[in-house]
Amino acid sequence: MFFLRTSREKKRCGRAEEHTELAHAQSLAEKHQGNILAAAGGALHATGYAEANTCLPARRRREPEAANAADWFHFTQSSMNATAKPTLVCLHGWGGSAESFTELRKALEGVAMNILTPNLPGFGGEPEPAEPWTVDDYADWTEQYIRERAEGPLFLLGHSHGGRIGIKLATRNSLPIEHLILCAAAGIRRPRHARRIIGLTLAKSGKILLSFPGCRHLQPLGRKMLYKLVRIHDYEKASPTMRQTLIEVTKEDLRPLLKRIAVPTDIYWGTADRMTPYKDAKMMCYEIPHSELHAFEGTRHAVHRDRAEEIAERIRDLLTPWTE
Repeated sequence: MFFLRTSREKKRCGRAEEHTELAHAQSLAEKHQGNILAAAGGALHATGYAEANTCLPARRRREPEAANAADWFHFTQSSMNATAKPTLVCLHGWGGSAESFTELRKALEGVAMNILTPNLPGFGGEPEPAEPWTVDDYADWTEQYIRERAEGPLFLLGHSHGGRIGIKLATRNSLPIEHLILCAAAGIRRPRHARRIIGLTLAKSGKILLSFPGCRHLQPLGRKMLYKLVRIHDYEKASPTMRQTLIEVTKEDLRPLLKRIAVPTDIYWGTADRMTPYKDAKMMCYEIPHSELHAFEGTRHAVHRDRAEEIAERIRDLLTPWTE
């Protein structure tokens, strides 16, 4: 495993061919190149999960907007119950449930903190929304859930779709979040998302075409083949409301929000992730001002389960100010 420390200087790491994907960030780096460090900093911890990595020139740290930072600080100081135990809220991914954090709960046994793992609406037995939801709708629901249950310092962890929600909540500055943990977080929209949207449109059109006399018996097979062709298994399994919800949440690009995250952030990612590619991790690490990237060679999308021990170790370190 290795991680990039960026609490003082924001580092951009990745291969040279990825420059085009970060054109807007590169232009900013070039503007300040006279003030940029020539050598990439950070710590490399060799624990058997090393990866050949080329560090590109560093960029000056983005500072959160003064007004937002002040509002967040005021809310934190006025709303936190200093005597209550810290609370860790874990948000699962699309199609997941609270059960997906079983390994993390076990790894955190004996730690003096409250752990909340809600089933998001539409998953794990939680009723579906009455109408299709957006990421903001899920963020609203989660914020209310947290307000009703959390009292002490708040640590927010989101995996995949849960990471989307975490990003939204962290930029609202409406909760006293001490630390944000993103595990293979979704939210970076790329061409594959366009293919998904096109596939869903074709699926609807194909259903109409297959409704003609003599073709109706082909509907189930044809629809299933089309869904698999565009790799939208989640859509195939979902109800009509959740299908439209999936479209709504995946079409929003959260990149513009990343630079507005003012809280310290840890980013956990597997280099073999095929659902949310590893280059998304480097994008997030580059854009989020106070972030660290923890990468695991060979780990896939379930980094929150496969690397629960490593994540738990970091959480225990973060809790030191409240447990000493």
